Amino acid sequence: MAPAKEFVQGMGRWKYVKPIYQALLDSDQRDMAIEWYNEVADFYHPYVVDQLTKLLGIQSDEEPSNLVKRWNRKYLAKPLNSRTQFIF
Repeated sequence: MAPAKEFVQGMGRWKYVKPIYQALLDSDQRDMAIEWYNEVADFYHPYVVDQLTKLLGIQSDEEPSNLVKRWNRKYLAKPLNSRTQFIF
């Protein structure tokens, strides 16, 4: 279980995390799936959050647009480092 948890908590692509979460649900480990999801929900892209809340049956009061805004602030608004260059 530890490698699966590490993988889904470090990989944000839906096509990779869905089968693992689905396997948890299929093996009656929904509580564990929700626990894993809650630990890293802010890491996942808003689309993945939306899909996982549906898959896991989690009620979310947050609007999808707010998820996108929060994700953008966290992952796109970081200052550039010295190794980052933009060429126009």
